[in-house]
Amino acid sequence: MTSLTKGKAEEKDVQSIIDYILRNKNLPPSKIVICGYSYGAMCSCSIAAEIPEVLCYTAISYPYSVSWMLTAGNSQHFERRLIQPKTPIPKLFIIGDKDQFSSISKWRSLVERIQDPKHIVVIEGVDHFWWNKENKLVDSIEQWLLPIVQQWNPHIWTNNSINQL
Repeated sequence: MTSLTKGKAEEKDVQSIIDYILRNKNLPPSKIVICGYSYGAMCSCSIAAEIPEVLCYTAISYPYSVSWMLTAGNSQHFERRLIQPKTPIPKLFIIGDKDQFSSISKWRSLVERIQDPKHIVVIEGVDHFWWNKENKLVDSIEQWLLPIVQQWNPHIWTNNSINQL
């Protein structure tokens, strides 16, 4: 439960998943992309800078306005870990302008303090849950992600390859 561990156990869960993926004997990746949604964005993005295999990461609907509650008052831990690292890892922060758990002004006050490179996207008419707007989310991530992946390995994907998966 979040309130008992103040979010630190969830960070360990994310690290365990990444460790498992990296140890995959059949297909160990040389790079990984982290994508977290809501509380998952808080936990996964807070450790991304510590993992050398991270190519980039995406935070969808980061719940900044209620992060204090989700972490039982430990939100500054996550905020520091997100803001302090000076890393060349590209970051995408995306949110809907109707998000119920974070006002756009508070959310911007956080993401604007995060080190570059970063890309900030606010989608009009979208709430925290992206009901019937999932395509807008996927399109935004794909537009941002494909050039990063192609720059890392030009032979990996061609245009529209994500839609073909």
